[in-house]
Amino acid sequence: MRLKLRISGSVQGVGYRFFMQGLARRQDLTGWVRNCSNGDVETEAQGQKERLEDFILQLEKGHPWAQVSKIMREPLPEKILEKGFEIRF
Repeated sequence: MRLKLRISGSVQGVGYRFFMQGLARRQDLTGWVRNCSNGDVETEAQGQKERLEDFILQLEKGHPWAQVSKIMREPLPEKILEKGFEIRF
């Protein structure tokens, strides 16, 4: 399963992308994360459904210095050969 997520709130300038990368790696997810020009953070994450759901729950609780106000989800086709979870700049 693969999802595109857009996280809104106070999520830039607090290490949120690094927080997400650590969560994704612990959940054995693949994909990427990046900052958006409007202050949101966008990610594509892929893995087992249960692990993705737990990942999203952890994102909602958030990083200690972040405040998540909304997470939008969009299903995407899986990428078969993708490896790792990277931060895009």
